[in-house]
Parts: sequence; structure tokens; C-alpha cells
Amino acid sequence: MKSLLAYQTGSARRAAITALGAVIALSSPILAIAGDASKATVETTSVIWEKPAWLTDLSLRVGESYDTNVYLAGVAWPEGNLVALRNKSSWVTTITPKIGVDLAKFLDKDSFVKSFTLGYSPDILIFHDASDESYQAHRITTGFKGKADNVTVTLDNALTVINGDDDGLRYPGGASAYANGTIRERRSQWQDRSKLAVKVDVNESIFVRPTVSLLYYDLGTNFYKASGNYSGYTNFIDRYDVNGGADLGYNVNKDVAFTLGYRYGHQYQQAYPDYASTGVTSLGRDATNDYQRVLVGVEGSPLKWLKVEAQVGPQFTTYTDSRPYRDTVAKYGLVDDNATSVFAEASVTISPTKSDALVLKYKRWNWVASTGVNAYVDSTFDASFRHQLSKDLQLAVGVRASNSDYNPYQLRSDWLYTTSVGLKYNITKNLTWDLTYAYDRAENGQVQTASASGVWSNIDNSTRQFDRSIVSSGVTWAF
Repeated sequence: MKSLLAYQTGSARRAAITALGAVIALSSPILAIAGDASKATVETTSVIWEKPAWLTDLSLRVGESYDTNVYLAGVAWPEGNLVALRNKSSWVTTITPKIGVDLAKFLDKDSFVKSFTLGYSPDILIFHDASDESYQAHRITTGFKGKADNVTVTLDNALTVINGDDDGLRYPGGASAYANGTIRERRSQWQDRSKLAVKVDVNESIFVRPTVSLLYYDLGTNFYKASGNYSGYTNFIDRYDVNGGADLGYNVNKDVAFTLGYRYGHQYQQAYPDYASTGVTSLGRDATNDYQRVLVGVEGSPLKWLKVEAQVGPQFTTYTDSRPYRDTVAKYGLVDDNATSVFAEASVTISPTKSDALVLKYKRWNWVASTGVNAYVDSTFDASFRHQLSKDLQLAVGVRASNSDYNPYQLRSDWLYTTSVGLKYNITKNLTWDLTYAYDRAENGQVQTASASGVWSNIDNSTRQFDRSIVSSGVTWAF
């Protein structure tokens, strides 16, 4: 009886405390109006969790999109094993959680380590009407900056591990480089992009900056001989680019510097296994090469509203195996054992007001293909504009032109033109809604082949051309 009474008394006490808490919570606005605003604010905000300084990112985006040409195929073919069909559409669900931390926040302010960031963001994409294209991309980023006296060390690394299908697709008649490239990014693989730089300020005017960079693709798709039942099958091979060198810089003033740089690099392209070879088109060769670059550059902000970073110069390439090119249908020749080209990379940001920003980017470089034995010139022209329509509404517009030039190995030059427009609206402090429309147009105006007598003629290039529209919308919750 006593225990029951004690239980009832305890229950009554808990109920009374709960009721009192409810009364206090409901009374907070009244107290604020009555003049006790500071006390009400303390009571209200003390129970709200605040993101700690070391937690740089914590968000979740859930989106839905509609893709009108999932395989980016330019011609219709009969149903078959792994065949990419033209204008295959699908709804796509995207789920992207993200978390980031800065471990430097646990260190003393005078420490050599100024920032040490780690981030993890898995992309989960579900193609409802093309299930083989569904995949998960696990993106892990690392950033480091250290500074002591006249030495500054920066390291950026981005590792991507993709869990996707192990098979490529068949494009009978051929595919645009941008169809293959898009499909490749959904397949099982891992990629790594890394850059390390150590800047040493010799004095106020001169600095030296040794640097190393790596781009690595380890592709995990199955190999098939691209003939018979697998005619037009895309075999994806491993490749990487690593280079190192240094920049010698001169500070014109505290905001602008000119640089003179040198890079020595190596590009690796995996050769096809014998069982995946298609005969003369493979030749057991690859476009693995060594290269040297001499670069002149400018970096900094010559004006308050202008930021520039650019490097350009000649590249001297030596192919470790002789680079093949198409001579006739029956035989292949060799070309460009020691090729000279131009490397260029630039970024310009124009911010005339706090509400506007125009970013212009350009890159031109030599790279080795992930679908064959050839090398090509990869060029990208990109412009994006952002305008803040109001405090909570932002407009973004973008245009891009990408080019893959395979000459002289093949008389072929693929183009991809992309335009996009989007809106982003802050519903609340922690909740954002976005809406985007993008249109892709792939073209190829330079596909030719040769007869047995060596006479070149144009062929139908429709398989390398396609159109695609993507409409997407999503909500992002973030602290």
C-alpha cells in the first residue's frame, strides 16, 4: 500500500512538473510581451541545438528529376543485350546526405594547422525506368592548410567510390564521347583527384611553389569483345595522369602575381586484354605518354570585383608506345610520337555587386580516352551567372560547350552544348527548395572513314548526336 501510495505520489509529482513546464513554455510569448523578453529568449533558445564550430556541414537533399534520354543514344536499335535505346526516359530519385568537419577547430589558434577538413557525401540515384543505371557514389573529401612564417602548405583530395553496374552498354554504330562519359560515371569504379602545393615566400615580391597533382580512374566494368552479340559494346579501361613541378612567382602587389611554371607528367592508358581486342582497332597498343609543360600565369584580384587565375603554355608529349591513327580500313599508321600542343586553364570571377556573380572557365588539355587506344584534346568553355533576386530567391543561368577532338587518330570531333536555368528559394533558415531545367545537344560534324583504296568519305554521324532534357526539383535541409 505504501509503495502504491509512493508511486501515485511520484506520478502526481511528474505530472505536476510536466504541467508546470507546459505552462512555462506557453507563457514565454506572454512574458516577452509583458517586458520580460530577455528571460523568455533564454528559456526558448536554451533548448535549441546549435551547430558546433567544428561541424562545417550537415545537410540532406532529396530530389526528383525527369530525364528524357537516359542512355544519350542518338539512334533507335532493336531490343537486345545491353543495347542503349534512343530517348529512353526515366524518373530519377536522388538522395544526398552530407557531413563535414574541421579538425583544426580543436587546435590552438597559433597552431601550424589552419584548417583540416573532412567531408562525406553519398549520392544515391534511383532510375525508376532504367534500373541498371541506378548507382551510389560515395564522395570523400579532404582539405588541409598549414602556415608557419613564410611557408604555406595546401592539400586537396577528392575520392569517389561508385557502386554501380559492372557492364557497359552497346552503341551499335558508335556513340558520342559524352554518351560514353555519362554512362561511365554510373559504373563500378573509384576515382581520385589530389593536389599538393607548398608555397615559400622568399621575400615580399618573390615566391616559389612546388606542386604535385594526380587524376586517377580505376574502372571496374566487364570486358567483352565488341563484335557479334556485343557489337558496339563499350569497354572502359583504367587511366591516370600524374605530374609535378614548381611555379616561380612575382607579386606585382599584394593582390596580383605573375608566375612561370614547369610540369613533368605521365599519363597511363590501360591496353585492352587480348580477349577484348577487336583486331586492328586495338593493335595491342595504347596512348600512354610522358609530357612536359612550360606555363605562364596570372593570379589574384586586380580589382575588387574581379578575380583571375590562369595558366597557359606549350606541352611537349612523347608517347611511350607509338600512337596509332586511322590510315585505311585495312591498316593503321603511326603518328605524333613527339607531339606539341597547348595547355590552358583559366577561371575569371566577376562580382559587380553583392547580388551578382559571373564565372567564366576554360580548359584545354591532352588526355587519354577511357574507351580505346587513342588520345584526344579535351576542351571546355563554361559560363555561369548568379543573381540574387531577393533575400531568399536566387536565379542561376549556365552555358557550356565541351569538345573531344580525336584527330589525327580518327577524323572525329564530338561536341556537347549544355544550357541550364534554375531557381533556389530559402523557405526557412534551414530549408531550401530548388528547381532546374537543363538541355543537352550533342553534335558531330567530322566523322569520316576510308575505303580499301584509301579514299576518305563522310558517313552517317547520327549515332553520335543526341538531345536530352532534364527537369529536376528538390528540397535541402541544412544546419
